[in-house]
Amino acid sequence: LGAGSAGSSEEEGGYGALFVERGTLHATASGVASSWMEGSGAVSGLYALEASLVLTAFSVINNRVVTAGGPALYVRGGDLDAVGLMVVGNRSDQPTWAAILHDYQGATFELHNTLLADSEAGLYQLSGHLVLDQVTIADLLGIPGEPGYVLTHNDPSGSVTVTNSIVADSPGAGDGGGTVSGAFSSRYTDWWQAGGFDPSMTDPVGTDGNVSFDPLLVPYWEPDGGSPAIVAGDPATFDA
Repeated sequence: LGAGSAGSSEEEGGYGALFVERGTLHATASGVASSWMEGSGAVSGLYALEASLVLTAFSVINNRVVTAGGPALYVRGGDLDAVGLMVVGNRSDQPTWAAILHDYQGATFELHNTLLADSEAGLYQLSGHLVLDQVTIADLLGIPGEPGYVLTHNDPSGSVTVTNSIVADSPGAGDGGGTVSGAFSSRYTDWWQAGGFDPSMTDPVGTDGNVSFDPLLVPYWEPDGGSPAIVAGDPATFDA
């Protein structure tokens, strides 16, 4: 684990290029990049098993699972608190549920000022509580024959809260665009070509400041200077 990259690695079997078991990992201004993992159950980037993560300015970039399907970041059995997380350009040779996967009953998964882009699929939470604040999810490619989930939550006892975010430019994601089993709250978020919502959900667009317009994202997924998204956030929230 180094500044910006953990280097390149080629491993066969499960786990990840960076594997954390039990305890809590605090990582700042670092990441996992250009790693190849092979085999069923592999995670191309960071895998936390019965461990919690506190990540600041952490990157998971250009990692790949070969001959199988797997996420780039998997937290199984713990919480995640991330500020300035970047998950970009990760690939899987076979269909995968998501680039970011979380599974722990009652756990909290918080992403602030986070970018998830240029991957086959998005964020899939099997259980717990999900908080997205000032998050951009964009340019998810989808996998032929698979839904390519953009944002999915499968815990009826859990919750999803989305604020001041952009979910955009992922038409290839299909009907997996938005499926939330638990309580769902979206405020001041732009849902543009986000893959559609499950019929059981209420489309948030048009209420609580939620909109659906082209955010005009430029390279590195920042809104263009003329983007309507710049002034579409919660007026009570100010950037530092």
